[in-house]
Amino acid sequence: ERPGPEHRVQFVIELVGPRSCPAVTAASLLDQQWHDALGKPQVFAMSPADKDWQELTPRTDGSYDSIALAWDLAPDQGELTSQAAAHLFQVAESFGTHIQRRAMPLPPPADVNRYVAILRELKDSLDIGVEILMVPRAANFPERDVWIALAELGYDLKPSGFFEIWAQGSTDPLVTVTPTGGQDAFALSSVERGVTHPGLLIGFSLPLSQNPTYSLDAAYRTADHLCAKLNAAAFTDADQMLGHSARNELSSNLMAAVRTMVGAGIEPGSRAAKRLFS
Repeated sequence: ERPGPEHRVQFVIELVGPRSCPAVTAASLLDQQWHDALGKPQVFAMSPADKDWQELTPRTDGSYDSIALAWDLAPDQGELTSQAAAHLFQVAESFGTHIQRRAMPLPPPADVNRYVAILRELKDSLDIGVEILMVPRAANFPERDVWIALAELGYDLKPSGFFEIWAQGSTDPLVTVTPTGGQDAFALSSVERGVTHPGLLIGFSLPLSQNPTYSLDAAYRTADHLCAKLNAAAFTDADQMLGHSARNELSSNLMAAVRTMVGAGIEPGSRAAKRLFS
């Protein structure tokens, strides 16, 4: 995970020029006056010794060869428009003149509406959560037994109150297990009180998973283990028993969605996917 503008899902304006920009001058981009006028963008810079972008800090020593401003094209709350992008470009040009640099936008403001429409369609069609529902064949699941069964698979209880499996270095869980029914999280106090659950949900976000195929396999293994340990039955979100046919259908649909994302230039688990789908 390296910082820097993400051109596939962000409107980016780079401030370019033949000479380095003093850090003390660039830092004024973080002053409330300029930062608010620019719509609170992410600001990145690259010094002569840097190989990668870094987030701009208020430091005043040194200089930068490159400066970039970035705004999400299709955030959860609202979306950027060509008109808004043109305004941001004008303000960035004003700042660029202030530091003797030119503002170079990508994409051009006039194309922003088209880019946003493409990303919105991609987000609406591929914001997919893979879920497997576990239901008891007899009595509800005692939370104590759930803890023991999931610990055997290497799950950890996270501050969210969910059991999760993470890959080393990942920024999102590969698989998450949550309770259904009256409780919205697991807790040690629930174990002590003898709380039971009418169901469990095993799932993950396809676009946020760094390895959707592995996540699906881990979800299958989790379901099989819980079926054996908790006397449970497993169903897909289409109310199909998690048998051979349902697994083949889930796997086929997942791979088709992954191919669509890769074809759009936004791989699952990538920085671009996280900016678009988080």
